Amino acid sequence: MTGFRLEAGPGTVTVEVRDASSVPPLARPWDVGKPGGFGWPVVQELSLKVRVCTQAAGKTVTAIVPCPSAGAMQQSRD
Repeated sequence: MTGFRLEAGPGTVTVEVRDASSVPPLARPWDVGKPGGFGWPVVQELSLKVRVCTQAAGKTVTAIVPCPSAGAMQQSRD
């Protein structure tokens, strides 16, 4: 990882991660005998929007994740 940024918006959090590999993330078949392979599907499932920008020096993955307000969280618990 070469960079990380969080930005709060109205009802969302934008997460941006940069790394030095220009290879885009890929969904891999799950293999219980091998570690990993589930992060990218989790990002896609939890995000409202995901963007991958590749450059010669690496890639940036930006995910917009819903973030309910504290009031909405409390109401859902009641």
